[in-house]
Order: sequence, then structure tokens, then C-alpha cells
Amino acid sequence: MKRFIAFLAFFNVAVASIYHFQLFDFSNDLGNVDTALSAPALETSIMLVSEHFMQPTAATSALPKLKEEPIEEKVCYLIDPVEEAVVVSLSTELASANLVFSDVLYQSNEVTSHWVHIPALESLAEAHALHAEILALGVEDIYVIEAGKNKNSISLGIYRDHAAAVSHAEWFAKKNIDVEIAPRYKSHTVYRVDVGPLFAQQGEILLSILEGKFSELKYQKKSCK
Repeated sequence: MKRFIAFLAFFNVAVASIYHFQLFDFSNDLGNVDTALSAPALETSIMLVSEHFMQPTAATSALPKLKEEPIEEKVCYLIDPVEEAVVVSLSTELASANLVFSDVLYQSNEVTSHWVHIPALESLAEAHALHAEILALGVEDIYVIEAGKNKNSISLGIYRDHAAAVSHAEWFAKKNIDVEIAPRYKSHTVYRVDVGPLFAQQGEILLSILEGKFSELKYQKKSCK
């Protein structure tokens, strides 16, 4: 019985000691918490991921820059004039080569001759009087125009060659007779063909077509604007 009472006393002392030790350890933990809360906050530095990748480095600075490829300049051509009998075969050749083109029909006034004449006088009688004076100088093949838009004028000749017409007019000028030279035209239908815009290789194809099958045509390079 005495042994049992002694065991209970020892057990109570041991439990009390353990309890006291746990209270002391818990109070220390609370103190550490208070200390942590009252301590100044540590400074932190935050860098966004995008900022990190945007920062230049020696490695990225040393990378070679991409070379910009030059834009190939396009060219255009004007073929003018093109006779109606030729424009169909030319269009067929251009279309077969996949070349962009357009044609425009227009009236061409071609100078065919040069008319040497004395402009209209005040009256028909005056025109006939001057005509008689010129005949007396030994000039032939002249006549007075008695009607139409050139009424009362005197025709002195028609020349195909412009230089010949000028020479004839100068002869009359030396006789103190005022004369004029007027071109005479022949109108006919022709086409103007615009080709392009073309890349350089396409331009070479066009030139080979023109110089091969259509060497009689006149053409020139022009702006594509």
C-alpha cells in the first residue's frame, strides 16, 4: 500500500513537470510570433516575366539583324501606233505570255503633204488680179479658190516634202508676196497598247516578242503611275 501511494506521488510530480515545460515552450512560441509581427518587413524586388525578357543582354545585342529584301520595281511599256490589222495578232501574243495589257482605239492624223498658198484676200476680184501678176512671173499650176472655207485664196502648190514646200515659199517671199504653208492630214484608225505593270523577267519576255515578231512597231518604257 505504501508503495502504491509513493508511485501516485511520483506520477503527479512528473505530470506537473511536463505541463510546466509545455507552457514555457508555448509562451516562447508566442513571443517569437510577436517578434515576427513587430519586425520590419523585408524589402522584396519583383520583376515581371515580360520585363525580364525585354532586358537587352550581350547575347541578344550580338545577334545579326535581318536584312530587308529590296522590293522589285515594276515597269510599263507603251506601244503606239498599232494598226488595226496588227493589233489582233499582238494581243494574242501578249495574252499567251500572260502579260497585262490594254488597248485604246483612236483617230490618228498623219501629215501627208504641205500646201503652199496665199491666204484669202478681201475680194474675189483682188484674188484674180494677184493671180494674173503671179502668172506674169512665169509661175504655172496656180489657181484661185472661189468657194468654200478657203474662198479668195490662191493655191501655189502641194508638196510631199516639207523642205520643198519651204523652198517654194521662200521664192515668193523674195518677190514680196506673202505666202503660208499648211500641213494636210490623212486620218485613220489606230490603237495604243499599254502593257504592264511587269516584273523585270516579264519585261524581257515582252521585248523578245516585240523585237521578234513585231519589229516594225514603235514602243517605249514609261512610268506605271
